[in-house]
Amino acid sequence: MISKSTLLKFLAEGILIAISILGAFLIDDYKDERNERVMELTYLADIREDLVDDTVTYLWRLGDLDTTERYSDTLLTIQMRGQKVPDRLVGQFGHLYSVLIGINFQNDPAYESMKSGGYLRLLREKELERSLNQYYSHGRFADRVVNQELMRITQVRRDFRNKSGLYVGYDIDAETAERLLKNPELYNITHDSRQSIHFVTQVLQGKLTWAKELIGDIDQYVSSHH
Repeated sequence: MISKSTLLKFLAEGILIAISILGAFLIDDYKDERNERVMELTYLADIREDLVDDTVTYLWRLGDLDTTERYSDTLLTIQMRGQKVPDRLVGQFGHLYSVLIGINFQNDPAYESMKSGGYLRLLREKELERSLNQYYSHGRFADRVVNQELMRITQVRRDFRNKSGLYVGYDIDAETAERLLKNPELYNITHDSRQSIHFVTQVLQGKLTWAKELIGDIDQYVSSHH
């Protein structure tokens, strides 16, 4: 018969073993949790950097589009009033025939890496996850729509340029500019171009605002979960 002291010894050893195993599990869980938190914050820092780059790109493109839109407005006014083309615009007349650069929403490597690796689950607030998903999915959709419109109006401008007997880099003089301005088709193309540029501008302004809001959301999230 096993003595009481022996039973107590076995019981104590069993408890120690159980505590050791439980402690090991707890330590592993703590390490896993800590590693996941580090990964979460690292991904968010990278996504935030991508968003900042987005805002810089949007601002640059908006400035470029604003110049083009203002030029179109001036040209439309001249056409409507039958005015003489100012010398300062004659040299820029070829701008009408330039290719409108497409919009490419490609600056999402951190988000794509986090998503493809299944690490969006690390976000402790699902609202932030939904916001990121919506921003990037909407961005791709918006880019497709915008680029289709830019391709369309660019082709219209090219066709007019070719029918006018001009070519890229053509040095348009005042006489040629006056002749072109009398062409009703040019007015329609200029107006169409302006509408397209205005549409693209609105889309980019929306994306710029959204990117800034997400940067603020990430900053708030990190400060409250650090």
